[in-house]
Amino acid sequence: MNRIHLGLPFYNPRPQLADSGYLVMVMTKSILRGVQRIIRVLSIAITPVFFSIQTLEAQSPLKFEKVDKLPVGVFDMGYCATEKAIFSIGGRIVQGGEIKNTEVIMIYSPFTDDWSKALFTSGDISVKGSSTSAYLQSSNSIYTLALSAVNGEGDATYPIEVLHLDNYRLTYDEGNPHKAALAGNATDSTSLFLFGGYSTNEDGEFEFNNQLHKYNPATSEWIELSNLPEGRRSKGVITGNHLYVIGGETEDGVTAEVLKYNIATDRWSFVGYLPYASNAHSITSHNEYIFIIAGDEQADKLLMINSKTNDINQFDIKFGFEKPGISVIEDHLYLFGGYAPRSNTANRKTLRIHLEELIR
Repeated sequence: MNRIHLGLPFYNPRPQLADSGYLVMVMTKSILRGVQRIIRVLSIAITPVFFSIQTLEAQSPLKFEKVDKLPVGVFDMGYCATEKAIFSIGGRIVQGGEIKNTEVIMIYSPFTDDWSKALFTSGDISVKGSSTSAYLQSSNSIYTLALSAVNGEGDATYPIEVLHLDNYRLTYDEGNPHKAALAGNATDSTSLFLFGGYSTNEDGEFEFNNQLHKYNPATSEWIELSNLPEGRRSKGVITGNHLYVIGGETEDGVTAEVLKYNIATDRWSFVGYLPYASNAHSITSHNEYIFIIAGDEQADKLLMINSKTNDINQFDIKFGFEKPGISVIEDHLYLFGGYAPRSNTANRKTLRIHLEELIR
């Protein structure tokens, strides 16, 4: 088993150049971004610690087990797990060869091995399309964010859909100060954290958001915390006292960067790089371990980060779907849904594997 220290460069798509003036503009922007990046790295609190990466070739195939199928093939949905169930919220489906948004909410019980569609009480239209969800135990509720909505005055709003699991009621929190579509979200024991996403500047142009907000449902208090070092659309999880923001997309393109935010000190640090850049990945966590299904061309890779040692274990698995759901419940890791670009199909299968197969 070989270990390597890997720091991959950013993937930067190159536009076609129209003329010399455009070339000068592009070069100028590139130089400015380079200077900003140097300043950003120098301003981060902790010296970068690159991951130690291992590719694990199992002596026998990983023992994934097929369980009940989703009622509807779905991908790019919000997903999370409680102690009793896994939830799939919104997302996208393939219908008649076309990709469409869906508002369906589905629940899986590991005790009965059964997926079912959920019904929540609400007079409003629920979140549709690309979504991110997080479960907060202290309020026994699921918080989901998606694209922005538009109010009667034509202004963009960013409501948070709240699924109250005590009474299966669905409400909306319109007081969200994090004005960004497709923001990342994560929870610790008492609070919801929102970060990044897409915002609109004063000129009406889209840009990557670099804000971080914390919400305490018990007090209805919002707090603005230290900004991310750079605006991005990304995904994250909380392990211990740290928020990990992993991969995603920045102004420079798709990134493999991993950032860490210390909740106690309100400071960001740069941790290292994944083996490859991705903005179509899915993540979850269990204790100190972070599990990632890579997207794009790496949908057959399962990564496991040990946040205490900065080791990455890379498993080759036969999965092959982008933007699936991934959750841990009852000592098992579950993979469900996802999209196959070559066949333009949405996956209904659900696979699970015991954590002992991965954590050795």
